Amino acid sequence: MKLSRCPVCKSNLHLDAMVSDEAARELLAFVVKLPQRLGQALVQYIGLFRPEKSDLSNSRALRLMQEAMALTSNETQLREALESTVASLFKKRGEHGWQPLTNHQYLKKVLDTMPTASTAVAPESKHKSLEIRGSHSLSKEQNEALFQEQMARFGGKHG
Repeated sequence: MKLSRCPVCKSNLHLDAMVSDEAARELLAFVVKLPQRLGQALVQYIGLFRPEKSDLSNSRALRLMQEAMALTSNETQLREALESTVASLFKKRGEHGWQPLTNHQYLKKVLDTMPTASTAVAPESKHKSLEIRGSHSLSKEQNEALFQEQMARFGGKHG
């Protein structure tokens, strides 16, 4: 079953040929299950492993994707690291002497430099933030007044 043409090389894409190959079938199933942006970032990243004058086998692409996904359980962090890696290395790909990636060491370094969820700092808000008052306790009236102030600021109503 001919689907359409490849936007890059203009050759025909045949779905029946892809699903008849076990590795291609597994590769498609793997990518389809991912959130869209993560899947796109992962596919672009795996492209950095492709040698200039040959194709990446479906089985190797699948293995590389599984290895990359196993690096962290934080999909958002992985997607950001993949996008950063692709952006950084894609620029270098056109330069003389470019060598395709052979392992995930670069991606691991990018992941290591990214803040984890526990150390990430929230972006500054244009609204005043609540002051955290360590061991000081608020009276019921003070707590209610702060709550009402916050609800008014966010347009909510409290009954």
